Amino acid sequence: MLQSLGSLSGRLSRTVLDAVLPPRCLKCGEVLAGANGLCPDCWRKVTWLAAPCCACCGQPFPFDAGEGALCGACLQKRPAYDRARAVFRYDDQSRDLIIGLKHADRTESVPALAGWMVRAGNALLDSAELIVPVPLHWTRLAIPRFKPAGPPAPARNIVASGTSLDARFNFGCRLFPWTNGATRQGIAY
Repeated sequence: MLQSLGSLSGRLSRTVLDAVLPPRCLKCGEVLAGANGLCPDCWRKVTWLAAPCCACCGQPFPFDAGEGALCGACLQKRPAYDRARAVFRYDDQSRDLIIGLKHADRTESVPALAGWMVRAGNALLDSAELIVPVPLHWTRLAIPRFKPAGPPAPARNIVASGTSLDARFNFGCRLFPWTNGATRQGIAY
């Protein structure tokens, strides 16, 4: 009885909240009919990455090269990691989603980004023993907006059952310059 009242209360409050503050597109702000995400126009503009891709770095292939195929860069020099995947190509269409989360406190994008990360890395998550988020430099932890209460929000949302999440691996992290708006050629490492 109490559980059904709680469920009804949750649905009612969600309906009222959606009526007052409807879900909006994370990119353009257009009102959405359903949960948080992107409107159809913005969805089409983003370059989503999926199979077929390099078995190591996830670089997309124009055709299926077979199970375990590696791209030219990974064949030439294997990266220090075993496997990696990305949700979408980082370009002008996806940039605002990432920069908004990283530098503008747009945390409302976390559920959508976490869901996309789970789908993109599902095979990796199934076989992962440990997830280690990319650490912040210790000087960025002194800035209040960068002070996480534990692991980064997307990482907390994607942990699969049986997979450990450890954010204590904050070693060997270099301080990089702010890169918003800079091109690869404009960033001096």
